[in-house]
Amino acid sequence: MDWRIEHTINASLHEVEQTVLAPATTAVLARFMPGISAVEIIAREHNANTVKIRKRFTPSVEIPSFARGVSQDMTQWVEHVTWDLTTHAAKFVIEPNLPEKWKEVFASQGVYRLQPQGARTARIIEGTLNLQIPIGRAMAERYIVRTLQQWFDGEARALMGQLAQHAAA
Repeated sequence: MDWRIEHTINASLHEVEQTVLAPATTAVLARFMPGISAVEIIAREHNANTVKIRKRFTPSVEIPSFARGVSQDMTQWVEHVTWDLTTHAAKFVIEPNLPEKWKEVFASQGVYRLQPQGARTARIIEGTLNLQIPIGRAMAERYIVRTLQQWFDGEARALMGQLAQHAAA
């Protein structure tokens, strides 16, 4: 299933990009993302044109009844992001915290782009989600994409809050 989420943020591309990449933004994400209890940076590398970040997300969402055999630990994931500072875009891959025998069941990746729109910035996230489950695949994918929309909406609110704090300082 392909998905796309877009937000317009009232700040310049440079300001938004700096805020997206700031560890302080990661530190507040859980407060803005419904159903997420923690977000932590587990690795970060920065060179002249690239920032690589791995973040662990811990949800606190209730597991739906159709997700038999899925434990709360299995809802955690690590997001691997490689941000290109020259194109203002990132590629990401989601690595679920699943037992090895289940890892082929879930695949999700995509791109995260920032595009200037005058004094504002469009934040566009496009991705694919592929569940390899025999029953309920479409329902599960729709549920996950709806949840992703809520999380990215929360992340946008966190970015705007961080930008407002910097503007007031």
